[in-house]
Amino acid sequence: MSITIAFVLSFLPYLTVFTWSRLTPGYEPSLLNKSELIAVQLFVRSWLINGSVNPLIYGFLNTEFRQFVKGIFSKICCCCCRKKDNTNTTIVKEPSGMTNSST
Repeated sequence: MSITIAFVLSFLPYLTVFTWSRLTPGYEPSLLNKSELIAVQLFVRSWLINGSVNPLIYGFLNTEFRQFVKGIFSKICCCCCRKKDNTNTTIVKEPSGMTNSST
């Protein structure tokens, strides 16, 4: 329900400006004054707010989503924080199927 409300509230200004610009005869953005132009530009980009609000809503309201994201971040951090092995031994596989250990 909250995702739907966020979508409607973020998309409604865009839809209003888009509909107004198409239905108004002689609509020309260059004829708007500075404050009107700023308002139109904000409303046109308002649908982008939905994409940034959704993860916050899911993070606060859905415990499964929150646990999933925590798990992903812990895996990423563990991969970055692992200590590198101090051995310089590499295994080289030869075409014949034999392996050589080189240092």
